[in-house]
Amino acid sequence: RGAKKRTQRELPVRMLRVLRGGQALSRPALLAPGRRLLCVASRSEKQKRHPLLSDERITAEPGYNRWLQLVPACVAGTALGTYFAVPGVLGPHICRATGVVASVSSDFSLGEVVPLAATMSLVAGVLAAGLANYSAGFGVRRVALAGSVLFPVGIYALPALALQSHSLAAFSAATVGVGGVGFYCIYPQLPPFITTRWFPDRKGTAVSIYFCAFGSGMIVASKAMQAMLAHFRTPPTRLGGLAEVPLSLGPAGERLARAAPGEGEGGLAHTLAGKLAGGGGEGASRAAEGVEVVLATPRDLVASGFGGLEEGVYLVGSGSNGVVETMGGMAVLTFCLLHVSAWSYRLPHPTDLARWARAAEAAGGAGGAAAERGAERGGGRGAGGEDEAARKGGALSGCTLSEAHGTPHLYLLWASTGALGITGLPFLLSGQFMVNDVFGGAALPASVIAATAVAFPGMVGGANMAGRLVWGPVSDRLGRGATFGAFGVLSVPALLSLPLATSMVHAEPETALALFKAASLTAVAVFAGGPVLLAPAVVDVFGARDATAIYGRLWMMLPAANFFGATLVSRVREYSYSKHALAIAETCDEAAFTATFGAPPAEAQSLIASKTATLPLLLTIAPEGTVDPSPLLYDDAFYTLAGFSALACVCNLAAYRLPRPLRL
Repeated sequence: RGAKKRTQRELPVRMLRVLRGGQALSRPALLAPGRRLLCVASRSEKQKRHPLLSDERITAEPGYNRWLQLVPACVAGTALGTYFAVPGVLGPHICRATGVVASVSSDFSLGEVVPLAATMSLVAGVLAAGLANYSAGFGVRRVALAGSVLFPVGIYALPALALQSHSLAAFSAATVGVGGVGFYCIYPQLPPFITTRWFPDRKGTAVSIYFCAFGSGMIVASKAMQAMLAHFRTPPTRLGGLAEVPLSLGPAGERLARAAPGEGEGGLAHTLAGKLAGGGGEGASRAAEGVEVVLATPRDLVASGFGGLEEGVYLVGSGSNGVVETMGGMAVLTFCLLHVSAWSYRLPHPTDLARWARAAEAAGGAGGAAAERGAERGGGRGAGGEDEAARKGGALSGCTLSEAHGTPHLYLLWASTGALGITGLPFLLSGQFMVNDVFGGAALPASVIAATAVAFPGMVGGANMAGRLVWGPVSDRLGRGATFGAFGVLSVPALLSLPLATSMVHAEPETALALFKAASLTAVAVFAGGPVLLAPAVVDVFGARDATAIYGRLWMMLPAANFFGATLVSRVREYSYSKHALAIAETCDEAAFTATFGAPPAEAQSLIASKTATLPLLLTIAPEGTVDPSPLLYDDAFYTLAGFSALACVCNLAAYRLPRPLRL
């Protein structure tokens, strides 16, 4: 009976030995095919349980290299950062979309274009604050994919169509509405995603890397946009010099060139006959009815990118500055970048998250590298280690959103975030306008002014990127409170030196240009540190428990401040422009004024509002010795920005001097 039982046990092994050519298989090897089948079945069953866009599908395995998650976050940040370049690089061309070489009455104005980008981020801020308690439940991949479509469509594609049809209402609705929702879907979601999920022990460094990528979007967009503008740009038709073409005003305030009756071979009708499609009959007919034209001075041509053309009268609608085509190309580029990033996000395994949280607690919120190494050596490994780590990381300490609302720290950080956010964005959104206004009439070569205006958006973008990269690690080393104090020491003097630079434009233009660039770049670099330190400051002061919701409430002040700062600078500039232009118009000879603009000086205010009378044109007929007031257009705005920078410094220092809620 015993031999029979041994034979029955050995029979399967003998059969498999025969099948494998005499090689015996161990018992675990016999069970391996079944185990593989069970694993495949369990994986397929898991995929059936979780939808494609659910967070469960993107949870990483234990030991996943968390630094890889900075790659899609930085790619998305770069794509989002390109929105600075819409007013900053494309703004001067958007304001000349119809006139091409200079603005006409139907073109958008600086005061209409620049605040739209800030309003878009304000919509995103309102959504972030209102949906702070629900953002985490939407799902990382779902929100990212929605933003990858809405952002490029709302910022580039739809506004390009609206610009082509000359509809400011459609341009505004697309940028603010669609673009604002797309911006909300990505920008305010990523800092808490990075700091609370992947880098709780290295908050400052990780978020600095992300915001550095966001700041680099201005540089990438500046290069791409300049290349596309140069490719799609076509010069308009020149009809003659400023004094060679008879002009009049149309019913809507547009400037018209109309042929006089009985003109000969050298008249306007003959000129149009040779330059318009359709030949002499159409040219003569249009010349008799009047064609819309634009007057371009050398200063206008440099600012428009057509510095190689001669000053004179140009036919409206005969050329293109390439801005519409460029916006279409940027829509495709940003869609691709954001879409690839959306499919690349992952969530950490609870074991890894618990280990990083322990390292953050051991480091006291700063210098987490050593604590992390200790955690990797001894924590979360061995019998029961992973389960204990998961239990410790399951509950996060700190204040809830309602508790934070009862502390003064929230309102101090709220005020400092808003005040600091006002100071730097005008240079990003209006930098090219500023250079053209302040130095357009300086005693500098036209090539130098043109090169500076083209390069300035990239320069401030580089300062923005450098500030976002540097301030996070610096704050980890010095502490957030000391870093906020350094902001005031650097920013306030820099902003106060800008009016000094503008006052030196006519006497020492080279020195003024160098001082203007240095002060502007310093102000932007300090401004860039505000968003970088906001998420770590929230965790420092209120803890990680409700950090995402508290950050969403505070983040709302960033777009609100951006909107206020951009609107402030553009409104101050428009007010100063009108005031100085009217003052010069009063000094002009009446006959010269009427011959140049087709209306008497009594109508100067309406001519300035319709962009018919501009400072460069008024200076050509002003009395000899009239000083160009363009460098002084922004002085009041610079003083105001310096005051807000000082306010931000005081509020930040107070927030860190008071006893923190976590220690009460």
